[in-house]
Amino acid sequence: KLHENLAGSNRVAQNNAGGTPLRRKEVTEEEAERFIHQVNRDAVTIQRWYRRQVRRRRAEAARPEHLLAS
Repeated sequence: KLHENLAGSNRVAQNNAGGTPLRRKEVTEEEAERFIHQVNRDAVTIQRWYRRQVRRRRAEAARPEHLLAS
C-alpha cells in the first residue's frame, strides 16, 4: 500500500510540475467520513506504537545493568 501511495504522490508532483492546477475529485459525504475515520484510526495506531516504544526505552534504561554502567 505504501508503494501505491508513493506512486500516486509522484504522479501528482509530475502533473503539477507544468504549472497546471490540480482538479479536485468530487467525493460523497460517506467517502469523506470513511477517509476521516481511517486517518483517525491510523493516528491512534501510530500513537500507540510511539507510546509503546517510549515505555520500552524507559524500562530498558531502568534495568540494573544500565544503572550500574552510568
